Amino acid sequence: MKKAIIILISVLLITSFAACRNGDTPGTAGTTVPENTSAESTAKMSPALQTIEKTLDGVTLKVYIENPKVKSGGEVHITATVTNNSGKDIVSTLPIYNRQHYEIRTKILTQGGKAFYDKDYPIEMTEDATRQFIIRSGESYVQDMYLVAAEMNSGMSGTADAVPYGAGKCAGTSTFKWDGSNGAEKSLTVSFEIEIA
Repeated sequence: MKKAIIILISVLLITSFAACRNGDTPGTAGTTVPENTSAESTAKMSPALQTIEKTLDGVTLKVYIENPKVKSGGEVHITATVTNNSGKDIVSTLPIYNRQHYEIRTKILTQGGKAFYDKDYPIEMTEDATRQFIIRSGESYVQDMYLVAAEMNSGMSGTADAVPYGAGKCAGTSTFKWDGSNGAEKSLTVSFEIEIA
């Protein structure tokens, strides 16, 4: 009997510890997000979360900023979601480079106008050729990004050469554009502030 009670208590403890996952944030509980074990992961400074949302014609752009305050050279984790409740499919025309977070364009600029670089795509590619990106009615598109508070340009051999930005307030925007009726482009933009401390 004692052995059965000990086993039962052990199972309950293991279950409750598994349910208390470290790192769950509102809206992500139960999802699997890879842990960031790089040196930049220690650069997070602020647990204060920001969520900004805007809707136009049934299309909603929601931007979730995990850490709006970051150390110089640190990463800002941003999750942007477009939800299409317009009653019809929406089409966005994008550059052909389909793996560069072009679907929802997110930029963070220092007061001097220098951009944070995208950790996944440090050097931005440009191309005149385009492709179509479709979000069906009733569906959402989620884009997860890490923007680094440092300068990276095509003359640098790798991210190790990136130059961290100094302290200050920075202006961020996330924009989603899609093709409206009669060839007119529609656009949703949300603005936010990031601080390098």
